[in-house]
Amino acid sequence: MGLLDEKKVISREKRASTITAYQGINKVLREDLRVTEIRQRIRTFSQGNQDEIIHALALLSHIKDTPVIIHGAIGCSAAELYLYKDNSNGTWYSTDLNERDTIMGGDDKLRTTIEQVYYKYRPEVIFVVATPVVAINNDDINSIILELEEEFDTKIISIYTDGFKTKAGINGTDIVLHSLARYIDEDSITEKTYERKNEGKNKGNEINSNNTDDFINLISITENEKSIKEITRLLEKLEVKYNLIPQFATIKDIKRTRLAKASIAIAEEEADVLLNGLNEKFQIPVIRSTVPIGLRGTGEWLLELGKVIGEQDKVNDLIMVEEERVKKYISKKPLARKKVFIDLELSVAAGLAEFVEELGGKVSGISVSHIDSLNKEWLKVLPEDVLIIAGDGQPFELANLLNKNKPDFYIGGTEQAGLAASLGIIPITVTNKILYGYEGAIQLIQAILKVEKRTGFVDYMALNSSIPYRESWLKKSANWYIKQEVK
Repeated sequence: MGLLDEKKVISREKRASTITAYQGINKVLREDLRVTEIRQRIRTFSQGNQDEIIHALALLSHIKDTPVIIHGAIGCSAAELYLYKDNSNGTWYSTDLNERDTIMGGDDKLRTTIEQVYYKYRPEVIFVVATPVVAINNDDINSIILELEEEFDTKIISIYTDGFKTKAGINGTDIVLHSLARYIDEDSITEKTYERKNEGKNKGNEINSNNTDDFINLISITENEKSIKEITRLLEKLEVKYNLIPQFATIKDIKRTRLAKASIAIAEEEADVLLNGLNEKFQIPVIRSTVPIGLRGTGEWLLELGKVIGEQDKVNDLIMVEEERVKKYISKKPLARKKVFIDLELSVAAGLAEFVEELGGKVSGISVSHIDSLNKEWLKVLPEDVLIIAGDGQPFELANLLNKNKPDFYIGGTEQAGLAASLGIIPITVTNKILYGYEGAIQLIQAILKVEKRTGFVDYMALNSSIPYRESWLKKSANWYIKQEVK
């Protein structure tokens, strides 16, 4: 059975043996991952984490002109308040289920909310996100959707994120991508796509340009707009037409995906479901590559693209010009004899780790949200002795490790930057910076040089602030609450 034959995507734990609780050395972890079934660990205490609903809402909030209805208690919509500040064009509603609805069901509220959204916006698509409340009261969302789709001229897509079946937040991203891939209408496939489906059946990465439209799908899941602009700048230099999906895309853009000559993701581990779904449904070749971070990563990403589109010479020329522009910054070796701790997703962290080494630094530790069969190959890029922690939303463990590890720099998002500064570690946040491509390399080097000269804030934080954890915890092993699961 194919990936899209299932009405709901199989959870990451079952599909890719995802683990969300681990601490140890890379060499040991890689040995553990050689087995057929990855040995699961559990946390006997968890401080908190972003569940699949938050990941689903984060992606849906960046799809243009598509209202999102969150079917659940008003608290389930709280994440949208945070997401809305970064995307003021987003439109979302809550069905605001109460205690009675949890027992008796909230079908009427969902029906009323869908009607309200339809008559106000007349959108082409409406997303309905299920929450844990729906898993409890067993509302029949699909029956309501089928009933209203017959009445309204719009497509209503259900996103079943109940929060109970997985501990991996990225599963919410998978659910959204699975629903989008199933939504793309196979009945409206053009003659070109029909010919491609029946002529050669996708021999590796070969592309018959006579049977496809002249563009590629550029898949972006979590990258910020600045980073995306850097990647599209490089594509435009190569005169490669692209269809950016699903972030910042319209429904029309998403429908066009079926006509692309190939698909490539900026971070492949996040886009796995959509890449494979499009290949399965429309035989669109997938361009497999590294993450375009630093000189090596960006160069390899462009070279793989060049092989598929048949523009190797043009790609080589572009790489030569861009690398020459960056080399003067790298020659300064701003991280010489410095230790760096990276707190990002594994594929991104591995790409950044290679660049840190290019800058003369040493990666002493990496914190990721999860590890599984889809991203474990990135561990080969990392030094064998590097410390790895898997676990989203566990700042108490991160504080313990940073306190023992004592790196010079912390590179990650904004969430734990203050924690790092309180420990006297210089934080470099990449949330609003360009991280990818050649411009990303320049910006990171400039940020390192800037903060290293101005350590007053970090020095003040280290002397005048404290972390909210007792000394007794900081003395314990950071994996104190991580145990191997017993079946």
